[in-house]
Amino acid sequence: MSKLVVVRGHDTGRQLTLRDESSTSIGRGVDCGFQLHDPSVSRIHCCVSKQTDLLMLLDAGSRWGLQVNGQVVREATLHDGDRIALGETEILVEIAHGNDHTTLAPAALCEAETVEPRRVHYEADATSGDRSRSQTPRLRSDEDVIQLLGKRFLRFDVQALIASARTGAVFRAWDNKHERHVALKIFWPHLFEEEIEIRRFVRAMRTAIPVKHSHLVRVYTAGKSRGVCFTSSELVEGESVDQLIQRVGVCGMLDWRRVLRIAIHLTEALQGASNHHMVHRNITPHNILIRASDDTVKLNDLVFAKAIAGTRMEQITCPGELIGQLPYMSPEQAGVDRTIDVRSDIYSLGATLYSLLTGRPPLEGRTSAETITKIQLEAPTPPTKYHLSISPLFEGEVLRMLEKRPEDRHPSPAVLRNELARSARYENVRV
Repeated sequence: MSKLVVVRGHDTGRQLTLRDESSTSIGRGVDCGFQLHDPSVSRIHCCVSKQTDLLMLLDAGSRWGLQVNGQVVREATLHDGDRIALGETEILVEIAHGNDHTTLAPAALCEAETVEPRRVHYEADATSGDRSRSQTPRLRSDEDVIQLLGKRFLRFDVQALIASARTGAVFRAWDNKHERHVALKIFWPHLFEEEIEIRRFVRAMRTAIPVKHSHLVRVYTAGKSRGVCFTSSELVEGESVDQLIQRVGVCGMLDWRRVLRIAIHLTEALQGASNHHMVHRNITPHNILIRASDDTVKLNDLVFAKAIAGTRMEQITCPGELIGQLPYMSPEQAGVDRTIDVRSDIYSLGATLYSLLTGRPPLEGRTSAETITKIQLEAPTPPTKYHLSISPLFEGEVLRMLEKRPEDRHPSPAVLRNELARSARYENVRV
């Protein structure tokens, strides 16, 4: 049996079972055999045909192209575990050949790997790997990770897939020890192969565990078990700013007053991180979450960029690019041999606010190289060209955040917060 499983994007969790001697079109058009709700996917994006022993993929003239395992293709033969990227959607290929040798052990067996709590939390089997390896099956492929759904991983009951990205899968899980829901991220097995990289990752992530702030997503645990690294953190029920910007692009501009409130929340998050001498390094719309119940804004992935610096994961995460989403990088990040401090985070926050106000990044080229050149040399167009009602005071603060030289930006999150609060008071905006 062959299946296509959506592991990232608007349709995460949906599946398509492919029959022999059949062909299925994939796209956002109503006539497609597998209709996606991703606005960046073409009406008929591609076709998958299933022959007895072959699964073939063909680009149907899509606007933005098609990738298999990170490589642009016009057509390709698909294999078990391949990942198809189209628009903002990623699809995992599952092909079963007789008995499934990747079937996971039942939950009762998985529980046998639990070791002394402190090791589970931080370095799990980084120090006792040989013992747990003999007791429970290792996770050796991306498919093994995805198939954790409905199973037990350490003390966590894995309940639902939230998202899948180049670095790993994020699940909604139940922490049986603390009786709470968490966001459990399990990194793809091939990303950490060297023991020194694993220990560096766990050590760096561990520095975030003591940090508590109302606008920072709290990290609860980090470690390694069954051959994979993992983290568990606060579960934020809502949407990312990236998803919000996508809706803005379809429905119109976001009210600048709401953006100002988001800006103040995030500035407080940066101030909290700065109090612990931490620089985020990768503030993008994807790493900012908005809780649906009360509209609270939270900054995610604190110290993650530092935790993977110099590792194989950093090289694989964005092949051919610098870590992070380029349009939100500061000029010093996009350059070389430049000191990165909190003013770099202020720039990235400014780029994110600009996208919320206008529906587009402040500077973006047709290629990575062109984008970097624009970030380093060109001034962004004032947001009021796209959104006339923005407060001049607020626009001025956003443009100051986007200054090329760090010394021309706000010197600290505290100063920035005071300036944003002044704009809010002047415009009678409740924060």
